Amino acid sequence: MSERRSTYVFKEEKDYNNAKDALYYQMNSDYYSSDKLYFLGWYGGEYRIDIQSDCSDVVKAAEICREHHGKFVANP
Repeated sequence: MSERRSTYVFKEEKDYNNAKDALYYQMNSDYYSSDKLYFLGWYGGEYRIDIQSDCSDVVKAAEICREHHGKFVANP
């Protein structure tokens, strides 16, 4: 069972969608598995992507989220 490694939140839907697109194109094998990347969409007033412990490249996924204005949150 996979565990959450990190969470990135996005204030703007367009930034969230751009991050999702980039994750799809750059990390396609992880995109469709919630054990690797978990997309929450609109959650508590923001958009959220969780990077899971089974992700093939946690560092790359985090970089993609940051490139698209995702902010790391320690305890969402």
